[in-house]
This record gives sequence, structure tokens and C-alpha cells, in this order.
Amino acid sequence: EREKIEMKIKKKGKRKKKGVMEQIRGSLGLTAPENSGWVNFTRVDLKTGSVMKRGRLLMTLEVVPIDLANRRKCGDGRNEPNLFPMLPPPEGRVDFMKMMVNPLYMIQTCLGDTLAKECGAGCCCILIIVGFIGGGVVLGPEIQILLSVLNMVPEDIAKFIVLGLVGSITLCCCWLCCCFCKKDKVKEEEEEDDWDV
Repeated sequence: EREKIEMKIKKKGKRKKKGVMEQIRGSLGLTAPENSGWVNFTRVDLKTGSVMKRGRLLMTLEVVPIDLANRRKCGDGRNEPNLFPMLPPPEGRVDFMKMMVNPLYMIQTCLGDTLAKECGAGCCCILIIVGFIGGGVVLGPEIQILLSVLNMVPEDIAKFIVLGLVGSITLCCCWLCCCFCKKDKVKEEEEEDDWDV
């Protein structure tokens, strides 16, 4: 009885491993479609007579009656009518001409979407810090003049002026962030709508 329990535990462990591998394959887009199978390509070496593997091809073959084939017309490859089965455009292909012209596309392609966005946000933060330092150096005399003018103005009015400047700068930054976030959401919704069709 103990051996039966141990065998069940081993079988469950194997099922979990297979499930994990299937999840990894699914996330990479390596799952086999329905009614498909692998076709092995081999070559016989004429000198030794041994059979050498040359590759594999995942293939789907559907045999249908001529009446059904005439009713379900399909184009060649992805040409119209692209039905029975519908062949989606390939994903993950790199446009090398676009890479040569657009360095941002090259960075996004090499790093991926999420990492490219994180690196872009980091670069923006660095540019903002450098801008503040550079602005302080270049605009130092102008800032001194503004401070001297604020010192001449009564203290209550100077507080309102400073709060107004800080508030307007904060509102502008928030407005820019909202615009960028909205643009990303609209782009994601358009991509989802494309898949729904």
C-alpha cells in the first residue's frame, strides 16, 4: 500500500513538471496547434549508410471532401481569403531596415518592451536631474534676481507667488504624465480590438 501511495506521488510530480513545461512553451508561443504532428527529416549518408537527422517540421494536415474544399476557399499563404484556418501574421520578427534608421526601435527590440520602458524612464530621470543642475548653473543669476524681487515683496504675497509657481509646474508635470499614460492605454485597447476581429 505504501508503494502505491509513493507511485501516485511520483505521478503527480511528473504531471506538475509537465504542466510547468507546457506553461513555459505557451508563454513562448511554442505550443503545437490542434491536429498537428512533427515530421522528421532524415538523410542517409552514402559513405557510411547511417541515417542522420536533418531537422523537424511541425505540420498540420487536414483532408476534406472536394465539396467542402470548394465551399471553404482559401488563399495562398496569408492571402485573402485567409480562413480555414486563419493564419495570423508572424510575431517577433525584426525589421532590420527600421533598426538601422531608428535607434529607439533597436533598443526596444533588443531589450523588450518592459525593459526598454524602464530604461527610458531612468534616462528621463537622469535628464531631469542634469537639467536642474544645468538650469541652476545657467539660470543662477536670473534666480538670484527673482529671489531679490521676492524679498522686496511682502512675505504673504511672496508665499502665494512661490506656491503658484510650484503648483503650476506640478500641474504641468501631472498633465504630461496623464497624457502619456492615456496614450499607452489607447494603444493597448487598439491592440486588443485588433485581436477581437
